[in-house]
Amino acid sequence: MSDDAPTSQAPETQPAPVSLAGNSPAPGSQAEELAAFVGKEVVLDTRGELLYVGRLEHVGEWFLTLADADVHDLSDSRTRKDVYLIEAARFGIKKNRHQVMVRSREVVSLSTLAQVIVY
Repeated sequence: MSDDAPTSQAPETQPAPVSLAGNSPAPGSQAEELAAFVGKEVVLDTRGELLYVGRLEHVGEWFLTLADADVHDLSDSRTRKDVYLIEAARFGIKKNRHQVMVRSREVVSLSTLAQVIVY
């Protein structure tokens, strides 16, 4: 065996993403924690003025992917967040994106749209 021979190294393992395709997530990963939300309409509340409402399609290591989503900028709206979410729960999502990827570290909370209390 010469010094020029390639050495085999074990590949680095990364959390398996979860999507509607049915991949199994790595235990303890973000993908595993959020697997129950995949395929459901969710609300992503962020650190800033953006609020995302849509169907969670994919949970990756760095991004959450929503389909049929509304990206709502609260700084451009006179509607309060709670009122906007009640309207979305009552009347449906006002879709303005076919798909949007949201950086996971910007999300401060995630819930299903069905969990929004309509009063």
